[in-house]
Amino acid sequence: MTGARDHNDVLEGLKELHALERSAGERLASMIELEPGAQLRELLEWQRVRAEWHEDALRARLAETGEAPSTLKGLGALARSGLEGLQDMARDDLARSGRELYAGHHRLLAAYSLLELAAERVADEPTSRLARRHRDEQEEMAAAVASRWASFAAASRDRTRGEGP
Repeated sequence: MTGARDHNDVLEGLKELHALERSAGERLASMIELEPGAQLRELLEWQRVRAEWHEDALRARLAETGEAPSTLKGLGALARSGLEGLQDMARDDLARSGRELYAGHHRLLAAYSLLELAAERVADEPTSRLARRHRDEQEEMAAAVASRWASFAAASRDRTRGEGP
């Protein structure tokens, strides 16, 4: 038997993930501004577009449930993203940014896994399906970052030497 608390967990999970995806998109945009070179730029652009798709899908799912994204959570996520983006730009370190991107995918992966479980508990198949699909895509995006560690390191090394992209 499920109760209001279980349904609330699903709605809060959707709102939190919406804010996290919005923050991820902003962070990716700040990484792209570091001019990482063609190979990394392509990866970051692809992931930024995916984050926007995820944000849109989460907003649509919230609307289907009669809810809206949380303004407070969204503002908090954007503020954190903005500060982190400024820190990245100040240290101009693409390797460190790549590490944070990889860790961010794993935070999202965990959040989507928990949302999927909460949705299954209340028999919310549309949310469960969305969470499963996004979780799988987070795994794919994390693997894409991991396959380019040498590129992140080289881009950082080149910037440190003043060679730039």
